[in-house]
Amino acid sequence: MSKRVLITGAVGGIGGATMEGLRTRGCRVIGLDLEASGDDVLACDVRDQHAVDAAVAEAVERLGGLDVLINNAGVGDPQSAAKAPGEDALRVIDVNLLGPWRVTAAAMPALRDSGGRVVNVASGLAYLAIPLAPAYCMSKRGLAAYSDSLRLECDGID
Repeated sequence: MSKRVLITGAVGGIGGATMEGLRTRGCRVIGLDLEASGDDVLACDVRDQHAVDAAVAEAVERLGGLDVLINNAGVGDPQSAAKAPGEDALRVIDVNLLGPWRVTAAAMPALRDSGGRVVNVASGLAYLAIPLAPAYCMSKRGLAAYSDSLRLECDGID
């Protein structure tokens, strides 16, 4: 049986390449992105829990279940750590950190049914700070911590 995979940020470089690579390995893949693209990418803004719930439910229905969730969606607008966070910083944290939490929560019933896996795409910048990227570095470090918490809380979900 082929794996049933859901990936966020499915239209961009990493997401698109991942979808293609998984398909060549026999996986059935549905993507989520800001805009729908063909039959295999559903429109979904990971900052909106209602949109996430609806898109994940549709993807799980189309796939007939879910074996793997890949939280890949991410943005990285520059900011100064010396200035108050603006809308751009809040968007980075919302997409990169809270987005995976929202999507994972929506997918959890299907993942529990299949004994599935969650893959959260972080970055080396989770552990190495650079200038003009405080929100990105914070979001990816937070995503690593979220991944650890999820692993500890959810037996059978790796």
